[in-house]
Amino acid sequence: MKKELAQGEQICPRCLGTGRYSYNQIDGSVCYGCNGKGVTPKLPENTAKTLKLIVKTDRWNKYTFRNGDQLKAKFCNLSEKDQNPIYMVSDKWGRGFKLRLSNIEKNCDIIK
Repeated sequence: MKKELAQGEQICPRCLGTGRYSYNQIDGSVCYGCNGKGVTPKLPENTAKTLKLIVKTDRWNKYTFRNGDQLKAKFCNLSEKDQNPIYMVSDKWGRGFKLRLSNIEKNCDIIK
């Protein structure tokens, strides 16, 4: 039976929509790409899948990011409120936070 996709969703490319992937003793066979749902958010047109960033402000101390830090960002999903892309932003030590693109653009220079 084919799964109905909501607008803005796609079949998970990791598990191909089954919600299951390789087995491990902690989580069983749950797919980490879609958290077992079988679907992931579809990447909107003109939205980058990954970004490289340099922090340009010290106001991001609450996220432990400082002026000049180099960060990576990976697209996660769209906010339900305003459909703004949300990215998982992380530093070289792996500390990460989910942030809206509008917040990233205010506080970082995006490197192409």
